[in-house]
Amino acid sequence: MKFGIALIAITHLTLASSALAAGFTCNSPLIAHDNPNMMKGDFSPSVKFDAVTIEPTMVGFGATGGRLQEITLADGKLFLVKREGESLKTRHKADKGEGAVVLVASAPAAWKAFGKADGVGSFDGLNFLLDNAVDDMKCDDSARVPFKITARANSVTWSVVDGPGKDKVVTSKDVDVMVVGIYSKTDKEHLHMVKGYNIHAHVVIPAQDVAGHIRELNLQDGGTLYMPAAR
Repeated sequence: MKFGIALIAITHLTLASSALAAGFTCNSPLIAHDNPNMMKGDFSPSVKFDAVTIEPTMVGFGATGGRLQEITLADGKLFLVKREGESLKTRHKADKGEGAVVLVASAPAAWKAFGKADGVGSFDGLNFLLDNAVDDMKCDDSARVPFKITARANSVTWSVVDGPGKDKVVTSKDVDVMVVGIYSKTDKEHLHMVKGYNIHAHVVIPAQDVAGHIRELNLQDGGTLYMPAAR
């Protein structure tokens, strides 16, 4: 009898997982540009912004030529953030002829709430959350999945590029955030996944109009994870 109850419980969990995964897609249109000579110290642009169509759903990340500004894309809004003294300056429109040395971005047909973004007390926790979500979506290893999270952060440590080999690191506490990024298990170097992880994630802090690369984070429970909706 107990064995039968266990089987019923497992069946219910499987059905719940299948229901959760319904209506999502494992691949969305993606662009990935980088200068292959970066390791040799060449940080010239690999693509001009004029050649990139920024879609309303697009999320992504990168750096402008010379690693002078951090690039974040969140729901089609461009953040170009650079250091000015001890402060940060944000622009939302690229100058004519301006380009990116790295730009990785994806624009799903639409976003759909996947579930709660609970248990994200670290960068490891964020990667674990996405691993589980992609598994629930029944994606194979070829999946390239953009994601976003809206939540309140207890703390987030993030950075912006500040020239070749330099970064400005910031820690923000008790702020509303949007976390955006790309998940991939393959072609990790070209897609600039964080070493040892299946994700590259950026944070947007709307109240401060800033954004940058996530190094560490601790999110309050109750946030929402959004994944690409199927057409």
